[in-house]
Amino acid sequence: AYLFADQRPRELRLAVRSTGVPVTGTVRLRLPSGWTASPAEAAVRLPGGEADTTLSFAVTPGATPAAGTVAAEIATDIGRYGSDIVRLDYPHVPIQTLLPPAEAHLVRADLKRTGYEIAYLMGSGDEVPEALAAMGFHVTLLSDDELAKEDLTLVDAVVVGVRAYNTRPRLRAQQRRLLDWVATGGRLVVQYQRPEEGLQDKLGPWPLRISNDRVTVEEAPVTLLKPDHPLLTTPNRIGASDFEGWEQERGTYFSNRWDPRYEALMSSHDPGEPARDGGMLVATLGKGMFIYTGYAFFRQLPAGVPGAWRLFANLVSNPQ
Repeated sequence: AYLFADQRPRELRLAVRSTGVPVTGTVRLRLPSGWTASPAEAAVRLPGGEADTTLSFAVTPGATPAAGTVAAEIATDIGRYGSDIVRLDYPHVPIQTLLPPAEAHLVRADLKRTGYEIAYLMGSGDEVPEALAAMGFHVTLLSDDELAKEDLTLVDAVVVGVRAYNTRPRLRAQQRRLLDWVATGGRLVVQYQRPEEGLQDKLGPWPLRISNDRVTVEEAPVTLLKPDHPLLTTPNRIGASDFEGWEQERGTYFSNRWDPRYEALMSSHDPGEPARDGGMLVATLGKGMFIYTGYAFFRQLPAGVPGAWRLFANLVSNPQ
């Protein structure tokens, strides 16, 4: 998915490959009404023999929030073609070649942000940094050694990737430094971590316990427990529509017990299950804010879910 936070153009790169014979043609993008591409078309000449080339288009969205599809098509002297090539090659089945349409999802969201510099501590691997960059943030991935030396006064927010404390044990030794920085005005956003004895009650400034509680139904209703909290109003006012179109799940590894100095902002649950209020906990520490969230942003942001983008922009927008 390609998400546009405003009307600025984004680069869309397109690979064109011949399938054994020479190809000469013109590539165009089919875009939603009001969207444009520059150049409008690109000439291609390939010698055959599975030669390929990469084209670049600057896509500018329409003026109002909308969703749609971009489709690529090449016109040659023998016809028009608009298929992707996906080869499935596994040892237990014959090789298969699929030809799905060469298209991608486009979203123009009504999204605002404040702040600019984000440090990201990658865990088991996700695509959240790319989504943050698409929102307009400058994202720096930090190793354990780089984090130990980083001047955090130059950073607006630090985001901890999914399972980072599980896969990078050295991060735990940096937690006190991170919390001291929060107290000076920083914002620390911790995405879901698996419950481990060495982490329980040690993630935040005060005790909170991670559980196996989760919400697996992606359409499960979400209740805003504190709808006027700054994280739900600034810079984007969050409402029911922001939880439409989520994929696979609402979230996982919610907290089930926390110190009263945390505020629970949202609640959801699977059918027949009790309310799960521990999916978004926030604590004010000095001049800054600590946030733990089990909501599945690592799935929703790469998928281009507009409401998830707007909500996550609020979490990392630190108006220092």
